[in-house]
Amino acid sequence: MNLHDVVSSIDVPMTNYNAISYSRGIARLMKLQEKDLHCLLRGTRLTVDRFIYDDIPISDSDQLQIFKNVLSTTNDPSFGLQLGAQLSPASHGSMGFLANSSPTLRGAIDDFTKFLPIRVSFGRLNLIPSETYTER
Repeated sequence: MNLHDVVSSIDVPMTNYNAISYSRGIARLMKLQEKDLHCLLRGTRLTVDRFIYDDIPISDSDQLQIFKNVLSTTNDPSFGLQLGAQLSPASHGSMGFLANSSPTLRGAIDDFTKFLPIRVSFGRLNLIPSETYTER
């Protein structure tokens, strides 16, 4: 039995929290210094110190507010694509390790689909296979 078979049988609990590493990646992409983080965190319950130093999950409402702040600050519709381009499997923590350990690309995608809500609670990935391709 491989790792993919083991995790396929796990029920994934739903949370209302998100990994802070994605928001820190946003700050890096925006080239924000510590003194500038207030614009990213405006309207959230996060302090700059907690954002920088604590390894805490953040709530859905805080994560969504950070996204709104990014969009209002950058006015760049391609920002999400730029963020995705800078992410590596390690950016996704143990979920990235799981995907890298999968024996097939399809298994990696299935695992990522199943466990995405643990890292980003409002994130969903639905795969719709057809005879010629798979839609997302």
